Amino acid sequence: MYACHDAYAWDATMISDSLIGEWEWVSMVCPLLPVELYCDSLPNFTVEFISDSTLIVLQNDSLYQTASWELSETQGNYQMITNPPIYTLQGNILFCGEIVMFSLSFIDGCDDSFKRIK
Repeated sequence: MYACHDAYAWDATMISDSLIGEWEWVSMVCPLLPVELYCDSLPNFTVEFISDSTLIVLQNDSLYQTASWELSETQGNYQMITNPPIYTLQGNILFCGEIVMFSLSFIDGCDDSFKRIK
């Protein structure tokens, strides 16, 4: 995932623009824990990022949560800050094709991946 993401010179504007739209959760992998979950674990869990820095989380087509979001940059890596916190959206943001990963494995956390649906 890193090699694919690193093929582009990402900045905050490019990442924000690339996030706008609707994404479906597809997996969570926790390298240091015996945890691997796939889309059947959280069926129909979607996040819609809106250009006004808000987001909507739906589960089974019902409103689950709303939040505001902004990007933060640390040592060339971008992370998302949401208010209130949304744990599946924490970590370094990595893009590869129609997949975005929120990667916390670099600090022994989990990596959550979403696929663009709109």
